[in-house]
Amino acid sequence: MERLTNRLLAAWIATIVVTISCLNKHMDEESRQFYTFGPNQSLVVFGLTVDTYSKYSVIVAYCFVNSLLRSAYRDILVAWQTNSVQDITKIKKPEIKWFAYEVSLVTTIYGWMDWYIYINLLLSQVDMILIEISSDLFMSFATTRYYLNTDPLVKPLEECLV
Repeated sequence: MERLTNRLLAAWIATIVVTISCLNKHMDEESRQFYTFGPNQSLVVFGLTVDTYSKYSVIVAYCFVNSLLRSAYRDILVAWQTNSVQDITKIKKPEIKWFAYEVSLVTTIYGWMDWYIYINLLLSQVDMILIEISSDLFMSFATTRYYLNTDPLVKPLEECLV
């Protein structure tokens, strides 16, 4: 089922890209400005016009770092929270309780702040989307590689019986 779902998503992505490419030919000049790359007068992020390469490089670096952190948030912290805290079949050790509350608070606040940043960046220009996708792919690949290459932690039999 996972393989089929993955292939359907890949086909849907290809359909979206082809559709947008075809529609781009029929857009007016104002609509086409969204599909430009690099600094220009129409690129406005958080109310600031990004019309120089120095401003643009700061925005690109910021996008890259935030996207890396977003992937870490999703693939590490939210996964830990789901598997270690929200799994009602597991016994929770007392020493994780304060950390669980900390993770819960930080992930909630970060989720909202990231959403606000993400929306502002994605609606500014198409190259911001490509930067976000590229950095997200990089971090997702790195995280997946880490988990695939890490040996499982096997608990001693005594711990399993407690």
